[in-house]
Amino acid sequence: MTTYLIIIPVAVLLYLAYAFNQLVRSRAMVNEAYSGMDVQLKKRYNLVPALVQVLKAHMNHERETLEKVVAARATAMKAEHLDERQNAENSLTNTLNQCFITVENYPELKSNPSFLDLQTRLTDVEDDIEKSRRYYNAVVRDNNIAVQSFPSLIVARLFHFKRRDFFEIDNPSHRQANPIHF
Repeated sequence: MTTYLIIIPVAVLLYLAYAFNQLVRSRAMVNEAYSGMDVQLKKRYNLVPALVQVLKAHMNHERETLEKVVAARATAMKAEHLDERQNAENSLTNTLNQCFITVENYPELKSNPSFLDLQTRLTDVEDDIEKSRRYYNAVVRDNNIAVQSFPSLIVARLFHFKRRDFFEIDNPSHRQANPIHF
């Protein structure tokens, strides 16, 4: 009987320590994944000024479009909270998409080596952003499961571990099928 009085509290303490360490690990992975995504977003921010300079030289009548791109970049760079950042990134993505649609009206620009290089680099960065966002969201999912599942939720509440929000970049062009013309 006395061995049970020792074994049960020790087992509970060992579980609490294990659950706490798993939650700490999960929180660290979320923070690391966010940092990785932040690096990719900053790469895109760094490409935007070069893109604007190339576009300025060829798109004299599209000043408003370029100003929107610059403003969206500035807003995205200043965003601090996740929901602000998501909205700013959505705005930047949409203005960049509008900009590339406008480029279709400038055949000489579409063949410019500087523009083609920037377009390729931006496409690569967009792919990297998508990968890092997926990784971040997967880590957030795992964190949220740990924080909300019994019995680890007891430890999570006791030590104030929180659910984290997913990072969604809403790109309507990815959700709609492109029309097929014959």
